[in-house]
Amino acid sequence: MSDSESLVLDIPEPYTGPIDINTTCDEEDHLLLEELDFVPLHPVTTTTSHELYYLLTNSVPLFFTFFFQYSIQILIPTYFSSRIGPLEMSSCTLSITTWYLTGPVMVNGFTSALDTLCSTAFGAQHYHRVGQYYVKCTIVLLILLIPSMYFWSHAGSFFQRITSFKGSQNQELAALCASFISVFTYVAPAIGIFECTKRFLQSQCKFSVPTRIVIGGIPISILFNMTIPKFLDSNSLHKAPAISFVFTYWIMTIALVSYMFFVDGYQCLPTIEGIKAWTVKSFVKSSFVFFQLGVPGVIMILSEAFAFQIITFLSTSFPKSQLAAQSIISTLASLAFQPPFAVGICCSTRIANIIGAKSENYKPAMKAIYILMIGLSIFNFSWFFF
Repeated sequence: MSDSESLVLDIPEPYTGPIDINTTCDEEDHLLLEELDFVPLHPVTTTTSHELYYLLTNSVPLFFTFFFQYSIQILIPTYFSSRIGPLEMSSCTLSITTWYLTGPVMVNGFTSALDTLCSTAFGAQHYHRVGQYYVKCTIVLLILLIPSMYFWSHAGSFFQRITSFKGSQNQELAALCASFISVFTYVAPAIGIFECTKRFLQSQCKFSVPTRIVIGGIPISILFNMTIPKFLDSNSLHKAPAISFVFTYWIMTIALVSYMFFVDGYQCLPTIEGIKAWTVKSFVKSSFVFFQLGVPGVIMILSEAFAFQIITFLSTSFPKSQLAAQSIISTLASLAFQPPFAVGICCSTRIANIIGAKSENYKPAMKAIYILMIGLSIFNFSWFFF
């Protein structure tokens, strides 16, 4: 039995009241919220142990998805940069840290809106709305990434200020960082499309699909990192990990989108006729909900990530050898953020599905979530302390 089949069995049939087909998507959202105020909830049909088992089994693919994504984004580029030299490794770490705080943090935080909207719509069996949220969020996110792309391609002055902190005048490091991060300009659309598509599939309880694709990206990334340096001169060699990352992420994005269109997940996509019916006014009006839910997500992830990454910025005055050592430590330390974030997405998706189905199953589900969070906190503490 698949994850989605198990979910449907656990969640009762949602309320199906009369819906005016002439209402817009935004008006339907308000009608759905009004229904939640007076429609009685379905009784509990699950147990805490069953919910705990569900969360554990579906959190594992999510954890590996984020872990391997983190490896492709940070660990693998850092490792291959270290083989070039300590200064190149330091520039790689500082560039990736800057890129992560101005790119993936915003993407991961903003797409958290889909964890609520798509999952709730899927639980309520309003499947057309799942696809509408996905397409609209993808468009909005690609627009929001334009300032980040401009910053990455014009980051020279920023790194000159950062590397001169506490009197360090390492102009070579600043030049390497600016050159390295400029390559990431070309991966921005892939990052946005991949994350939105991943959340779109996860809202349909297809948790393992992104995992399989990201796992396939690991050997591709390693192969690119071993091959591309052979085609670069000594002045461009430090950019090899960044170029490899761009190629790898585009391949993963194309693979994930192809799966959605040709294998599974396309059932929730909006029709071409439905998209043509959108107007600029209705699109802008219905996009406000992404900012209402996404901006708090961005702030939350930014604050947590910045707590780790600020160390990297403050260490730019270290000597080369110490800076390289600190780069390794900060990279491993920030890895601890991935398990809770992955598990949190699984938990929020499950709760949103239940809320959409108007079921009291949220009660045992919340108990299971508390148990899982306590265990995960103890694990993270033990990993650092011991």
